[in-house]
Amino acid sequence: ANTVAEVYIEYNLQIKLSSARKTLVWLNEQIVDLRTKVQDAYDALSTYQNQNQLLSLEMSPELQAQKLSELNYAYEQTREKRIEAETRLNEFRKWRQQQSDDIRTELMISIQDPVIEKLRTELMDAKIERANLLQSYKEKHPNVVQIDSKIQPLRQNLDTSLDTLFQEFETELSVARARERNTAESLANFKQEAIELNNKRLEYSKLKGEVTSTEELYNLLFKQLKETS
Repeated sequence: ANTVAEVYIEYNLQIKLSSARKTLVWLNEQIVDLRTKVQDAYDALSTYQNQNQLLSLEMSPELQAQKLSELNYAYEQTREKRIEAETRLNEFRKWRQQQSDDIRTELMISIQDPVIEKLRTELMDAKIERANLLQSYKEKHPNVVQIDSKIQPLRQNLDTSLDTLFQEFETELSVARARERNTAESLANFKQEAIELNNKRLEYSKLKGEVTSTEELYNLLFKQLKETS
């Protein structure tokens, strides 16, 4: 009976040792393979970083959203200024085409330009003075002729000032359109860069996750190898 027991114990020990040896062989093979995979994962991550120059990849989504909001706000501001300049120029052009003195006076009042306001006031005073003179004199009277000679240059100066202001409005509109166009291009470029950056961030996270998971599996198998040994 003792001999049978001893043989049985020896048999069980041999089976366990054989199983352990097979496990050690398998673990060693897997660890060698995983060690290569870990190195390959690190190499792939490093290559991707170098190829895409990912020094600025860590720009947080919050900063990205803030920058996008700022560009959107700047675009809306330039767009509003362009619309404002465009509307003012169109109204100015429409009013200038009117022959009615009342409408032209309304135009000059709405402009609120100090030079035009001064010329308008002088012209209105001269017209009032002429109307008062006509109550006492004929149109050929020297006093009336004198005030007419004063009114004509005032009208010319006023028209010249309006022409100058019209050119200023055209220049202002051109500048506003250019700024709106530049801001729109900056916004579109940033959106495209944001999309590319997000794609790079996803690929970077994927590669980094592969490194982490492969390392964890390697450490787990290495720990198992030591326990089995």
